[in-house]
Amino acid sequence: MPAHVARALLGPDKIIGVSCKTPEHAQQAWVDGADYIGSGGVYPTNTKENNKTIGLDGLKTVCVSSKLPVVAIGGIGMSNAQAVMRLGVPNLKGVAVVSALFDRECVTTETRKLLEVLKESTKIAN
Repeated sequence: MPAHVARALLGPDKIIGVSCKTPEHAQQAWVDGADYIGSGGVYPTNTKENNKTIGLDGLKTVCVSSKLPVVAIGGIGMSNAQAVMRLGVPNLKGVAVVSALFDRECVTTETRKLLEVLKESTKIAN
């Protein structure tokens, strides 16, 4: 559903995100009134079948063209979260880590490990 339809249904106080793979999608999300975009899948993921990946270059292209904050989505976990956050684009605000936590024995432990990895990428970027 387009962001403008969601906005009409939910009102001005709800946060609305739109998934985007291209600069054109990002522009449309902004025009339609989205608050942020989720861009990807950056990497292959098991959470969506037949999901075309855009890679780091595609993510960077979307971020550079977007007027909205961006969250990277798709196949992001312990081994690649730092590479995503090191792209050096100011509106890349975070990563979604569903695949990294899904079906883990202890979600809390895995979350703490990921947080440490992401803290390291912030230190390196600064």
